[in-house]
Amino acid sequence: MIDLTKLDLKKIFGISRGTEGMKRNQTKFVRAEIFEEGMEEYSDGQLHYVGDTKNGADFLDNDGVFYESKGMDGMFSKRKHNNTQTKSIVLKNFRKQVTKIDQTFSYMLLWDTKSYSFGWCTWDACIKNLVINGATATTCVDLSDVTMIAENVEPENMGDFDAEFQKLKERFIKGELSKKSEIQE
Repeated sequence: MIDLTKLDLKKIFGISRGTEGMKRNQTKFVRAEIFEEGMEEYSDGQLHYVGDTKNGADFLDNDGVFYESKGMDGMFSKRKHNNTQTKSIVLKNFRKQVTKIDQTFSYMLLWDTKSYSFGWCTWDACIKNLVINGATATTCVDLSDVTMIAENVEPENMGDFDAEFQKLKERFIKGELSKKSEIQE
């Protein structure tokens, strides 16, 4: 397992804060990709992003170990099952009915993007409370199985990505990006 204390959590949570405006359905997957690529950038060379090519894992470390990453507001808010579990996490979302899931990672990185807290757990902890409902597998991880690394991190100001994205989108729709490309050619 990587040394999680080497992650630059201020910058990683800064990316989370800077993409707050992208929680809507149309952009939440872009937000997740930005957040995960930021984790790679600020992992001190320990994590390599594979989420765009590997089904069921987001990162590969230098020793060939796979990691999944899940983040949400209030991940550790202790509202589930008498304050003993995380919020419900979608572990897998298939396109067909399933009755079991295969192991695709060894460790899950858990991010509370409201309290800016971070912990991890094992695959076994993830599947302990597994619920398969048709094409979706969800879990609530027992908090006793989560190793907390940091709580209430003060995020670094990384800017407002959504505001910049909106400006870029408007310029693209108006055809301004193609005009700029033509001038550069």
